[in-house]
Amino acid sequence: MQYKLGNIAIFIRNGVNIKNDKSKGGIPITRIETISDGIVNENKMGYADIIDDRYKDYYLKQNDILMSHINSAKHLGKVAIFNGDKKIIHGMNLLDIRLNNDICNSKYVYYFFKTKRFKKQLNKISKQSVNQSSFTVNDLKEIKISLPLLEKQKMIANKLDKVQAMIDLRKKQTEELDKLIKSQFVEMFQSGNYPKEELGKLCDVRDGTHDSPKYMEKSDYKFITSKNIINNGIDFSDVKYISKKDYDKFNTRSKVNYGDILMPMIGTIGKPMIVNIPDSEIDFAIKNVALIKFLDNSQVTNIYIKYLLDSDYFENAILQNKRGGTQKFIALSDIRKIQIEIPPIELQNQFAEIVKQIDKQKFLIEKSLKETKDLQESLMNKYFL
Repeated sequence: MQYKLGNIAIFIRNGVNIKNDKSKGGIPITRIETISDGIVNENKMGYADIIDDRYKDYYLKQNDILMSHINSAKHLGKVAIFNGDKKIIHGMNLLDIRLNNDICNSKYVYYFFKTKRFKKQLNKISKQSVNQSSFTVNDLKEIKISLPLLEKQKMIANKLDKVQAMIDLRKKQTEELDKLIKSQFVEMFQSGNYPKEELGKLCDVRDGTHDSPKYMEKSDYKFITSKNIINNGIDFSDVKYISKKDYDKFNTRSKVNYGDILMPMIGTIGKPMIVNIPDSEIDFAIKNVALIKFLDNSQVTNIYIKYLLDSDYFENAILQNKRGGTQKFIALSDIRKIQIEIPPIELQNQFAEIVKQIDKQKFLIEKSLKETKDLQESLMNKYFL
C-alpha cells in the first residue's frame, strides 16, 4: 500500500538555529557535515557551551533519520540514521524525520531513501541554484512510499542490514591496508638522516590553469578541480565539461600524464593521488590542482613522494603555509619549497614493491566490495518497486 511520507511521520522538521563552532564544549549539535559520510558522525558536530536542557525538544531519538535538504545536487537527499542514546541537539540545515513505528520500520524507510525510486521523486521537487539545490519539507511530505506489512518491512531491513555489514567490513579492510602502508612508510623512512632538497628542484611542479572556461553541457573533454580529487582517485560523477579549444589551451601549461601526482591546492589541501590512467585515455584538464611530474633519472619515486605528501610530515610542513579565510589554499611556490628527504633509491623501490603487493590485496577486496554493492542495489530494486 502506498503512503505519503507526511502520513507516516510524527514530524519532519528542520533543526534549531544555534550559532556554533567546533572549539566549544557542551551538548553536541548536528551540522550539515555531520552526515557527510553517511553516518551520524560526532566528530563533525558543533558546540555552543550548552549544558542544560533548554533544547530538549530537539534532542535526537533512536531511529531518527537525518536528511540533507540544502546541498549540492550530488549530496541532496543524503541520509543517516541515529542509533545512539547520547544527548545530541538537532541543528539547522538537516531535516529530522521521526517516523510512526506502529506503521513503518525506520530502517526500511531509511533504505528507501537510498533508492533510485526515491531519487527520481526527489529530483521533481528539488529547486536548483548556482551552487546548491534544495527542497521544502512540505514537498518532501508528498513523496510516496510503498509499505508492505510491518513484519515484512523488518525482514527486508534485516536483509539489507546484513549486506550493508558486508560492505562496511570490506571498507574497513581497505582502510586497514591503507594504515599498513602508512605504518610501513614511517618504519622505513623515519630516520631523518637523509639529505634534503626542495620539491621544486627534485620534480617539475606546476599547477593547472588560472582561467575560468565557459562550461559546456556535454563534450569529450572534462575539467577537473580540487573537489574532484577524492579517495586516491578522480571523481568524474560531478565533473564539468569544456571545449576542445580550451582543453588544448590549458594543456599547453599543465598536461597530465600517467604516473604524475595530482594534489588539491584549495579547500581540502593535500590528499595526493598518482595518475594511473593511460596517456591515450586522459581527456581532462586541471585547475586549482598541483601537478608533480618526475624527471628522467629522478632521485625520488612517485610512490615515495605520494606517501610523503600524504603523511604528517607534509601536514606539518603546510600548516605554516596555509592561506585564505574560510577557504584554505596553498600557493604553488610554497609547494615547490617543501623540503623533501631523499632516501636511497633502492629503499624507495623496496617500499614501492611493498605497496604493489598490498595493492593486490586491496584490488581483491575492492572487487568484492563492488560485487556486494551491486547485490545491495539489486535487492533494493527488488524490494522497492
